[in-house]
Amino acid sequence: IAGLNEVKLAELIKVDDVDSLPQVTKAEMRVDLSFNSLQYAGDVLKNLRQLKLNGSIISSLRDIGNSFKNLEILWISKCGIKDLAGLSCFPKLKELYAPYNHIKDLSHIIVHVNLPVLDLEGNEIESVETLENLLSIDNLNNLNLSSNPICKIENYEIRVFETLPQLEYLNDQTKDEIKEQKGSNENV
Repeated sequence: IAGLNEVKLAELIKVDDVDSLPQVTKAEMRVDLSFNSLQYAGDVLKNLRQLKLNGSIISSLRDIGNSFKNLEILWISKCGIKDLAGLSCFPKLKELYAPYNHIKDLSHIIVHVNLPVLDLEGNEIESVETLENLLSIDNLNNLNLSSNPICKIENYEIRVFETLPQLEYLNDQTKDEIKEQKGSNENV
């Protein structure tokens, strides 16, 4: 964001006192990162744990910058993102909510091995094979793929659980709930 300083940042995230910026743990803002990044914001908001950028213009996670070292939860709904390149900029990230973007490719997520929650609802994930990139995330236990093209594949849920055995929840349902819903005795 051009000309971002502490005063503008405080206004953007609705904080009254610029001296309290380093203590902020949660922030929500809508930004256009077409020609700028949030690098400065990350430098100032050193204790930020949760960041909501829903509805922002972000072409890549790299546009957010690599200074949010303590960020644990990131919301980037409806931002126009096409892939998850730059995810490694957030080493402590535990939850990523990226619904309603244009994400097709998950190959960039391989480098991030500590991500228990991943919400990709309403994106463009087409095949179970694409999900193989998530195998490296040992602790991924909650994945949301609702409203993706993959959902049109018959019994895709069973295939997803087979591909990602570490999962406990898919689309907010357990393996057993999905099995019961499908009325199947198959081994999910």
